[in-house]
Amino acid sequence: ASTQNLPPAAGWAVERLVRAITAINEEIFRFRLWGIPSTDVPSIVRYLADEGGHFSPHIDAGSGMSTRKVTYVVQLSDPGDYAGGDLVVQEGGKAAPKEQGMLTLFPAMLTHVVAPVLRSKRYALIGWVHGPTLA
Repeated sequence: ASTQNLPPAAGWAVERLVRAITAINEEIFRFRLWGIPSTDVPSIVRYLADEGGHFSPHIDAGSGMSTRKVTYVVQLSDPGDYAGGDLVVQEGGKAAPKEQGMLTLFPAMLTHVVAPVLRSKRYALIGWVHGPTLA
């Protein structure tokens, strides 16, 4: 997978994303959040079938006292344009919806995987919202 950070001019998109994440967090997770720091900006990830584009099982919270609390993924590709590439949070076991524009949130400390893209390419916007450490 290859990544590209969003440029500063994308601020309006990030503001809209933060509003949606805040509403979902208040309803479901209720984490104390600070926001998206300039050192961990949203990125667009490209998964190519001919490169075996995927992510092995991992967590996004990092080691030690990570401040990453919520992982977000926005599906950018039309699901009919590629095959494979399922995002699965292993603790839940279900693949995230593939509808174009769908926002998927989960706690950054949960193990997740992106299955290999089998045909064409998949694009997603990914990132993390930070807050006080849980420990």
